[in-house]
Amino acid sequence: MSNLIDSQKIVADEVLDMMYLIDPYCIVAGGAPRDWYFGKEATDIDLFFYCPQASTVTTMLKLLNKAGFRVTTVKDGDNIPEWYKKNPCLQAVYETEVAGIKVQLMRMNKPTWNSVIDKFPLSICKAWYKNGKIVLEKDFVRSVKFEAIYKTNTIYNNEHHYIQKVLAKFSQYKYYENLESLAAELLDN
Repeated sequence: MSNLIDSQKIVADEVLDMMYLIDPYCIVAGGAPRDWYFGKEATDIDLFFYCPQASTVTTMLKLLNKAGFRVTTVKDGDNIPEWYKKNPCLQAVYETEVAGIKVQLMRMNKPTWNSVIDKFPLSICKAWYKNGKIVLEKDFVRSVKFEAIYKTNTIYNNEHHYIQKVLAKFSQYKYYENLESLAAELLDN
């Protein structure tokens, strides 16, 4: 494992610790844990959290500041990046940097256990990180085992930038519209 991956995990642990008082159930999910699993450096760290007690952006920024973050950009409402807008639980994205690594604090409108992993549209994205460990959901494990990526919900269409970006990273994997399509092909062979 590269020193940069180890450094990114240390930053992820630090960020999770900083967020603990805001949301002890926050997680790092998606691209970073997936990339670390494959021995690749992440481009950024996405931490997902829920904070119902902050009713305004100003209040949320004050809480994040007290936690030690220096937020540089807030994206909410129409400013949420296009590739995130389809997630019905994403409320805002707070961008910051910790130890030279870009961190996106993804504020959800529901607790993380009900609004993050199950909303990821592709099987290969269903990985998360907490307490020093990468956790792989069953969909992720199936993807690796069968070198196949399948849609796990219909939030995004196949032409969406996010779907195309992930599929390009895993061009050696075969793509399926759903788990049933993968299962049918496996049973036919």
